[in-house]
Amino acid sequence: MRLVVCIFLTVHSLCSFGQNMNTDIWTLDIELKPDSVYFSNPQNITSGHKGYDNQPWFSPDGKYIFYTAMTEHSTTDIFRYEIEGRKSIQLTTTPRTSEYSPRITTDGTGISVVRVEEDGTTQRLWRFDLNGKKPKKIAPWLDSVGYYQFLSGELIVAFILGPAEQHGLRLINLKTKEEQVICNHVGRWFSGHLLKIPTRETSYENHTIGVYYTLSTASKSLLLDFWMNGPDMARKLIQLPEGAQDLLALTTGWLASSGDEIWFLSNQPNSDWKPLPRKGFPSLKGISRMAIHPNGKTIALVCSE
Repeated sequence: MRLVVCIFLTVHSLCSFGQNMNTDIWTLDIELKPDSVYFSNPQNITSGHKGYDNQPWFSPDGKYIFYTAMTEHSTTDIFRYEIEGRKSIQLTTTPRTSEYSPRITTDGTGISVVRVEEDGTTQRLWRFDLNGKKPKKIAPWLDSVGYYQFLSGELIVAFILGPAEQHGLRLINLKTKEEQVICNHVGRWFSGHLLKIPTRETSYENHTIGVYYTLSTASKSLLLDFWMNGPDMARKLIQLPEGAQDLLALTTGWLASSGDEIWFLSNQPNSDWKPLPRKGFPSLKGISRMAIHPNGKTIALVCSE
């Protein structure tokens, strides 16, 4: 089985899929080979904090990891880990709300998040300054955002919460409020990328967009699908390992996490998923979220404490 893998970002859900509330974030150096991936230098970057540490995301300059952590108020705030200095600072302090899925905004001047507001159910996109101050709603009419990715300053792919097993993945223009449904019955992972960037952002029809996402089937298994806003709108790609919910794209293939295993699927012809050895650090259990450094040489993992 051969896949053409592009460079893109990954995004993940909030708490809609029963997240483990006692987690740590680890970093691992990786060495890519055509038929395997080798890990080294495991570092627990949140070992000083007990409880929920989740949703790591590398900054585009590779200097920081932004993540979400539970605080003493039983709400979550956004933290920033400095990779070179190996220290974290708390950016937001919001005792009555919870913030998830931190990202640097496309213009580099702020942080976007999904904020669970004071009523405990409304989930909107918000923006903070880089220092975690001056919160502002980004799209007030979107009140059930599970997770998201900005493709440009005005165009997003968003997972919109709905009835049980009817969560919808949508392409949304924040300026015109146009929406296009990509898929229902989606899993908790997707990754979008612009294949063609227009000179003027007026409508999503002027963009060529590709989105990889996980699709839940009637048998509760997951497939990795690909969608593009053009001919051949959707294509089934590959069956995921049993229990796998989280994926990571590499230049040589794909990583998937399932329980205590990390699986690899090579881009080479006739390849299949295989578990990767993790000699020297068997303590990594309950592996879920994954993120990759812009240089492709380090990954972050969320594991059980």
